[in-house]
Amino acid sequence: MMERRIFIPLNWEVPNSLRHRVAEVVGTQRALEADGHLILILHKLPVARSAKRELRIFWRNPEGTWAADDIGTGIDALQRHVTEFNTRVLELEDLEHNATSADDYFHIRRNIAPIHRAARNMATAISRAYETCPSDEGLLICRNLAASVERTSELLKDDVTYGLNYSMAKQAESQSLASHRLNLIAAIFFPILAFAGIFGMNLDHGFEHKATWVFWIFVALGITIGMVMKSIIFRTKT
Repeated sequence: MMERRIFIPLNWEVPNSLRHRVAEVVGTQRALEADGHLILILHKLPVARSAKRELRIFWRNPEGTWAADDIGTGIDALQRHVTEFNTRVLELEDLEHNATSADDYFHIRRNIAPIHRAARNMATAISRAYETCPSDEGLLICRNLAASVERTSELLKDDVTYGLNYSMAKQAESQSLASHRLNLIAAIFFPILAFAGIFGMNLDHGFEHKATWVFWIFVALGITIGMVMKSIIFRTKT
């Protein structure tokens, strides 16, 4: 839920016609222009598993001077805003390179999804802002960086999705192979179990009169055979 309401600082000499066009709630990222004034409403870097969207407001007056509500002044403030997204995407990209399990991929996917959505809308808003101020070189740099962040986050989201699907498929394949091996073992010993059920196993084999330690030898041997069979059944297929 988007809780914070948009508040344009009173010391900004923004015309009332532009102030009235700003909605009361955060809404989408967008660029608004009137009488040479530009208002850029962007979302801060989102946090995974949070529906809240905090915003930042940027203002460019007709003379080309920029201001921001909480991240500094000048066009550098907008560049820092976009760089925050770029830095976080690169961090997640490094995590993706080292991911080895479905949990790793899921963690990255959960974090990159809201960032990608925000980066895509941010790039669109900054691009529209540049269309109103095509002579602003600083805004051009921000537009190009925002487009790069959007593309990188999109590629990362796709790579993580593929990695997650592949990891889950490999896990399902391993489980299927283990189940197949277990079925083979059951098939081998099923006739023995059937005969034992029909005729019984109370045979005179001579071990009934042996010392107790003989029994424990057979227990240890059974456990050893079981561990060997376990390693064979759940051995990873290469």
